[in-house]
Amino acid sequence: MKNKEILGIIGVHYPYSLSESFFHDELVELSKHFSKIIVFLTDTHLISKKEILFDVPANVELIELRTKASFISKLRVIFQFKPFVVLKELKTRKPNFSFTEKLKALKTSFYYESRQNVFKASLSEYLEKNSIKPNHIVLYSYWLNEFTLGLVRLKKNLSNYNVYSRAHGWDVYEERHNPPFLPFRKEMISNLDLLFPISEHGKAYLVNNFNLTDDSNLQVSHLGTSSLKINSKKQEEKPLEIVSIAFLSPVKNIELLIESLTELTIPFHWTHIGDDDSEYARAIRKMAIERIPNPNQTVQFLGIKSKEEIQIFLSQAYIDVFINTSISEGIPVSMMEALSAGIPVVGPNVGGISELIREGCGFLLSSKPSASEIKKTFVRVYKMSESERNDMKIAAVNRWEKEFNSICNYANLAVLLKGDKE
Repeated sequence: MKNKEILGIIGVHYPYSLSESFFHDELVELSKHFSKIIVFLTDTHLISKKEILFDVPANVELIELRTKASFISKLRVIFQFKPFVVLKELKTRKPNFSFTEKLKALKTSFYYESRQNVFKASLSEYLEKNSIKPNHIVLYSYWLNEFTLGLVRLKKNLSNYNVYSRAHGWDVYEERHNPPFLPFRKEMISNLDLLFPISEHGKAYLVNNFNLTDDSNLQVSHLGTSSLKINSKKQEEKPLEIVSIAFLSPVKNIELLIESLTELTIPFHWTHIGDDDSEYARAIRKMAIERIPNPNQTVQFLGIKSKEEIQIFLSQAYIDVFINTSISEGIPVSMMEALSAGIPVVGPNVGGISELIREGCGFLLSSKPSASEIKKTFVRVYKMSESERNDMKIAAVNRWEKEFNSICNYANLAVLLKGDKE
C-alpha cells in the first residue's frame, strides 16, 4: 500500500442529512486526489432514517463508528478526568464565571472526555482490524470537536499519524454556547498537523481567545461552491426580490429581517428557504404573515430544500438581493452560492462575512445592524440602475471565482492534506 493513499474524514452525518450539504462539493473534489476515502460516521444512532441523499463518489466508503459512551465507559473516564486542569483554565480565561457556569463547563469537558474515549477506541479497533497503518492514512476531522480531541490523543499514542481539522463557526466562537466555553482547544490545536479555520476572522479569534503563542499550524482554508448559471435579467416594474437561506434558529436573527421589511414602503417579495416545523420556525412564519399584510409586499416560505434544489432556484428565479442577518457566522456557504449566480449579497460584519462582501459584490452592514439600516440598503438596491445592477452581478461572480470556487479551494486543501505538491 502506498503512503497516504487513504483519507479518513471524521465527524459528519453526510450523506444522511441535508444539514451538511456543503460538505458534498469538498468530498467530490478530495475523492479525485486520494485512492480511497473513508467517511467515519458518528452519532448515526440519532438519525431516524438512514437514507443516502447525495451521489457519493465511487471511491468513498461509509463506516459507522461507536461514539455513544456507555455507563461503564463513563465510570472509567471518571478516573482519567482531570477537573483541576479545566478549573485552572477557567480561572485564567473565564475569571468571572459563576459557580453554576463552572459546573456546566466541567460537565461539557467530561462530555468531551467520555466521547473522545469511545470514539478513539472504536477508530483504533477499525484501523487495526483492517491493517491500516499510520503511514497509510490521513485523518481529518470536519469539525473542531470531541472527535478532534480523540484524533490528537491517538496521535500522542502513535506519533506517525497525521491529523488535521477544520474549524467553522459554532466550534470556534464560544459566545454561541451557554456558558461561553469550549474545552480542550489549546490541546487540540497544538497537536494538529494543521488546523483549517474557514475564515480569517475565525483564525484571529482562535489565536486571541485561546491565547495561542504559535499560529504556524493554522491555515485559513475557505469553503467553496460550484459554478451556477448567472441569475436572469430583471423585468421592469417587478417588486424587489429578496431571498434568504437559513435553518430557522435564534442565531439567524430572522426577526430583524422581518422588522426591516415592515419599514419598507416599496413593493417586495421575500422568499425564505430553510424553515422546518419546529415551534420556533412556526413562530417566525406567523410573525411574518401577521406583520406584512400589504398585498404589494409578499412572503413565501419554501421549507427545507436539497442542495440541488437550492442551486436551481438561485439560477432560475430572478433575485435582486440575497440577505443574511445572523448574529454569528463562520462564513456562509449560501452566500457563496448566491455570488456564483451573480446575486448581490447583504450581510452583517460578523464572522467571515466581510471576507465575502468585498470588491463591489454587495453591501456589508454593521456588526449589529438595525432594521432601519437594512431597510435603507434594500431601498438602495431597489433604486439601482440597470447598469449598476449589471456591474454588481459581474462583481459577484468575480468575487466567487477569486476565492470561493470549490474546485480550486478543495484541490488546494487536498495538497495540504497529502503533505506534498502534486
